[in-house]
Amino acid sequence: MKEITRKDLQSMDAPADGWYIIEAAGDHPKDISLTDGSRVEIMQRLTPEVLARVAAAGVPPEGLFIDQDHLSHNLGNTTEAMGWVRELAMCEGDMAARIEWSSVGMELVSGRVYKHFSTEYAAPRHREIAAGVMEPDYLRGLALTNKPNNWRGQPPITNRKAETPAPQAPSSQIQNQKDFQPPQGAEAKTQTNTQTMQYNPELLALLGLADGATDEEVLTAVRALKDGADAAAEAEAEALVNSEEAKEGVELSEEEKKECREEVVTNRARGLRYTSMLCQNKRLSKAPAAGAVTNRYAGAGRTPALTNRKSPQAAEQVICNRANEIIAERARNGQKMSWWTAVSQARLENPNK
Repeated sequence: MKEITRKDLQSMDAPADGWYIIEAAGDHPKDISLTDGSRVEIMQRLTPEVLARVAAAGVPPEGLFIDQDHLSHNLGNTTEAMGWVRELAMCEGDMAARIEWSSVGMELVSGRVYKHFSTEYAAPRHREIAAGVMEPDYLRGLALTNKPNNWRGQPPITNRKAETPAPQAPSSQIQNQKDFQPPQGAEAKTQTNTQTMQYNPELLALLGLADGATDEEVLTAVRALKDGADAAAEAEAEALVNSEEAKEGVELSEEEKKECREEVVTNRARGLRYTSMLCQNKRLSKAPAAGAVTNRYAGAGRTPALTNRKSPQAAEQVICNRANEIIAERARNGQKMSWWTAVSQARLENPNK
């Protein structure tokens, strides 16, 4: 696991590619939605030890996608990348990420449209929900936001004062409290330093709101839409997992089903492959696979008694098994390797799988 110092961090006065603190150590409350539609608050325990484990897990070889306010979870929203996390490290007890900004993301942080990061970890396990404390294992997502869940102790992305107004949607008019210049003379008696927002009437109509709706009314309507989308995604994931179980004639444990649903919600195609592979492995572990051939002459130094052509899912399982072996080998030598790096090495060893 990599260690950096505060001197290695990107200057807040001039955002650019480089290292940023994305998570400050500490206990952070988190409100989560359950599959039955209820909500529960648990504590994210992000001690330096837990963050070190997350940093050691690393990110995928292609980098970790950064979006806006986690909106890309809804397939109807844009999947435009604000940037990519290339690696993780510990920085004096906090967790840092080396970020390469896209042109869109750089414009947003330079213009101070967004000021903070919002981290996303794998959904808590049942036992963590019951205990009320979550200690994550790896980072699943990162977003630009102005309302992060875990904001205490997190430095802003930038303090740079914009030379030109931040780009705004043509349908809105924003007056930022920090940039507000108080009026002089008699006008100062009647004007106050406040933040106002004028929303597009068409947007308000789509949200079922009337002209002149307040910020709180708009936020409530948007939250309701997001909660509905999250619930729909969870319901679809559960139906897909149940379908795979029925197709293979197996029954997954609650923990396994939970992991499968999380994968489907995060990445539908990858989650379905994972679920299918898990169900097939359960079926194959109960009885010999269809088409298996028994070799009556099997013995020492000969081919195994039971052979079967490997399916794509079985080949993927070989890669996963080899990745676990690589991690174990490194551990015996006192070295650490992230899961993603081990998978990449396993694929290099078996280019045909």
